[in-house]
Parts: sequence; C-alpha cells; structure tokens
Amino acid sequence: MSKVKPQSSVRLRKVNSLVQEELGKIINEEVELPASIMVTIASVETSVDLNHATVNIIVTPKIKTPSTLRQLKRNIYHLQKSLNKRLVLRYVPKIRFAVDIVQDELDRVEELLRQAKEDSSKTCSPNPTSKETA
Repeated sequence: MSKVKPQSSVRLRKVNSLVQEELGKIINEEVELPASIMVTIASVETSVDLNHATVNIIVTPKIKTPSTLRQLKRNIYHLQKSLNKRLVLRYVPKIRFAVDIVQDELDRVEELLRQAKEDSSKTCSPNPTSKETA
C-alpha cells in the first residue's frame, strides 16, 4: 500500500479545483439545459494516477437529476474534448459523472431534525392543568 506524497496531494487538489472550475464553465456555456434546471459541480475526485476524475453533481430541481445525468453522459465526449483544450496539463483526467450523495444525506438529516423538533414540541408542551403558585 503506497502513501500519497504531500506534493502529489497538493497537485490532486489543484487538478480537482481546475477540473471543477473549467467543467462548470463548459457545462454552463455549451450544454443546452432547460432554464429551470441548475447543475452544480459539488466536487471532483481525481485518481492518484490522474487518469480518471469523478465529477459529483447536484441538480436542482432534484426530480430532474436522472434526465440531466443522462444528458451529461450523452455529451461526455464533447465535454471531455472541451476540457482537454482548456486545461494545460500533460494528462487531463478522463471525466465521469455521478450524483452527489452528500446532498441527499444532508437533506435526510435536516428532515429527521425537523421531525424530531416537531415531535419534541408536541410532547414538551406545558401542562394546562398545573398552575404556578407565587
């Protein structure tokens, strides 16, 4: 098991940032999405050997995620070609898209907290029969 050298982890962060920034611009400029759909690149995870980069996306509204993901995957050759032209790297990682599950997990936690708050406010309401004496 090899460890990642500190300078290579810095390089990975820089490559991730570059891919995220440039691919965001490319999607915004070159992919025809309906005006009601917004695609956000949540993160990019590049392999240590710089061969592959997983682009995690969030689609708003969430119900449009499957169709938008299909559209991005259909256009992946064009997106990769544009990214290759824009990035000045010896090897540009091959991109692949995935839905960002972190956002789904955050939504689930928020929903659970909201439900817990509602439940506690129902059970912790003051007892109307008890009166304070002064």
